[in-house]
Amino acid sequence: MPDTPEWARDLAAWSADQDRPPPVAPTRDGLPPLLEWIPSVSPELQSPAHLAPWCSMLDRVATKQAVRGLCAVPVRHHKTVTTMHGIARALRQDPSLHIIFMTHSQLYANSRGRQIRDLCKRVGVKVHKGADTIHEWKTEEGGGVLTMSAQASALGQDVDILVVDDPFESPEEAKKQDVRQRVD
Repeated sequence: MPDTPEWARDLAAWSADQDRPPPVAPTRDGLPPLLEWIPSVSPELQSPAHLAPWCSMLDRVATKQAVRGLCAVPVRHHKTVTTMHGIARALRQDPSLHIIFMTHSQLYANSRGRQIRDLCKRVGVKVHKGADTIHEWKTEEGGGVLTMSAQASALGQDVDILVVDDPFESPEEAKKQDVRQRVD
């Protein structure tokens, strides 16, 4: 496949042979790949090697490559924490990015928004003083994060990266046709 970037071929090969380290997506400003960056900024966490393909995808998203991905691993395997670190790393790399983080409820979205904002501040992302609420905040460069319920409308919002994390509160809710339609 001559049109396929080398890192994508490497990632596909790694997925089949997980005994070797995962490939690294290119970075623009010298930040280490997400797998290495997470424990460097959050020493209480280990590198999520079991999420290497997800981390590689988040690395590519930060460089504005068009990516659509799905991370399906059991609960309590650090998907959300890894994704929040990916968001912080992306904004550290390019603070002009507009990111929407959707989840099953506004209350949960607000909690995640606070965690993402605090993490971003900790890693040096400059948050604009006049646009700093829990559910929506901007960087000094005009990017930022909007957190919302997956059932709310993002119509009219600028977005470079859209993250949908746990759009349904329970398996029972996911089975309800009216709820699934609102989320879609």
